[in-house]
Amino acid sequence: MNKKHLRFLIYSVILFVVLLIPLSVKALVITEIMYDVPGTDTGREWIEVFNNGDSNIDPTQFKLFENSSNHVITLPEIYTNSTSYLGVGEYAVIADNPTKFIEDWPEYSGLLFDSVFKSSIISSISLFDQLFSGSRSGIYL
Repeated sequence: MNKKHLRFLIYSVILFVVLLIPLSVKALVITEIMYDVPGTDTGREWIEVFNNGDSNIDPTQFKLFENSSNHVITLPEIYTNSTSYLGVGEYAVIADNPTKFIEDWPEYSGLLFDSVFKSSIISSISLFDQLFSGSRSGIYL
């Protein structure tokens, strides 16, 4: 078994375990990952998140951990008069470039956040709250 297959197997086991263990009553769950848009995709990576907790969550209080780096999550300038709270049962998108996300998905009307993505062939992605306790993770190939 070569290193690539072993790494994939390890990531798969980690993902399986993380998805089975509830980590918090207040959880921001990654529900969709767009990491490789057809054509030129620089700045077009994004994730969709869901608040499956029992209270509102402020995603800007989380860190996006991707490719061994912590990235802040911010509310883009277009939302200067908006709240950053994601209600119970609501979805939001965290995009590498919110402007490009709206160009690609003009019908999107939900909450949109900004962060940094560095996609690669095999990568993991996680969300951590201020206490750096894991929320949910995903692996994309």
